[in-house]
Amino acid sequence: MSEPQTADHAAKLRAYYAQFGIDVNDLLKEKLVLADRHIRLNPAFDGDETLKLLQTELPPDSKYPHPISWLHKSFGFYSLPGDFRLSQSSCYKEGRIYGQEVSSGAAVAALLSTHCDRIKGNDSPQVPLRILDLCCAPGLKLCAISDYLRKNVLSDNSEEATVIGVDCSESRLSTCRKIIEKHQVVPYIGSKEGKSIRIRLYNNDGTMFGSEPTNLIFDSSVCMEQRLHDEGRKRRNRSAKGRERKRLKELVDVDRQASQAGESSLSHVPVKLFDRVLVDVECSTDGSLKHVRRQLAKQAGVFVGTTKPETSESLSIPVLTDEEELRRLVDLQRSLLSNGFRLLKKGGHLVYSTCSLSEDQNEGVVKWLLDTYPSQASVIELSFDWSGVNGCEEQGWNEILKEGSIPGTVRFVPKLSSNNNMESSRILSDSGFFLAKIAKV
Repeated sequence: MSEPQTADHAAKLRAYYAQFGIDVNDLLKEKLVLADRHIRLNPAFDGDETLKLLQTELPPDSKYPHPISWLHKSFGFYSLPGDFRLSQSSCYKEGRIYGQEVSSGAAVAALLSTHCDRIKGNDSPQVPLRILDLCCAPGLKLCAISDYLRKNVLSDNSEEATVIGVDCSESRLSTCRKIIEKHQVVPYIGSKEGKSIRIRLYNNDGTMFGSEPTNLIFDSSVCMEQRLHDEGRKRRNRSAKGRERKRLKELVDVDRQASQAGESSLSHVPVKLFDRVLVDVECSTDGSLKHVRRQLAKQAGVFVGTTKPETSESLSIPVLTDEEELRRLVDLQRSLLSNGFRLLKKGGHLVYSTCSLSEDQNEGVVKWLLDTYPSQASVIELSFDWSGVNGCEEQGWNEILKEGSIPGTVRFVPKLSSNNNMESSRILSDSGFFLAKIAKV
């Protein structure tokens, strides 16, 4: 990239963040105080016990863990200090907690309940439910979906719900599987909940899923069969992995035969349609200030925290400042959202989300869908109401949660403050996020 072009991109980047009250140069200051980090309790463990264990890992006078009061308690989100070393926590190692931003939890809450709807409705969805997470890796939202269903929807029902995750990256799906197994999202053999929920992972292009042969790489029922077969063994051998691949192929063949027999909701779609669809698309990830700081510091040749950073005069995030790259990204987002909407049943709900602040990637994509399907798609207005909720105003949520330019859509706005001595800055909120809830008529 030539020097004039680089300078132009840097100027555009500074202007982009300035509209949100953020000076890019502040992100490159040597000292940075981190915002609170968020966790979600794993309902496979006793919540009170987990909180007590967490308190032993914090200073005696700590106010943490602090509940996220504006999000319904059934989703189990709490805040911890920004410098809390999650990877060294025994609660994290044991799978008692997930490291998950509350903004992504809000997307799951919007998808599965009416707690967040501006006009409240019935919070007892009919079962069996079919839910699609179209861009699922690394799997934290998929686990949140499965945990909520198991705890709040299916506990007293003998029916089975199916949660399907799709991603184009096999390596990221491998991470997803490890998270599922670590946190016991798939119940162990003998659990009374063993038949209440079924999880499947497909390695497919999300823009084409449902229009091409599926590549099933994980099924929770097969996983439980293998656990029973391998019980007592320290590690799975090659023959065990071969048996699993064979069983997965058999399941794909059964699905294909059902589709050919006309049991699919649409003859040209080799999967049944879904009651709920989450489309958390690939984006520029510019909403996370910690992520942007690492990205810009790398470009500047700076090791954050050890070397005095340079200015942002030569820095850029091309997908935000290059019109052609942005257009390609928006086209991908439109394709993913369109396919997710195609796979949604009439009367079903879809949530579209990104961790970008870009209106092109957010309201622009939602408006495109509404214009493309004017008689089928409509926005269900969301409202995360913190008024009167203890602690929310003190924590600044009234400045972080905003309505998008389309009424009823929601933006989480990151916030950054700078000290006058020009040596340090503080991230007040790192939850740059957008979500919209859409109904199919």
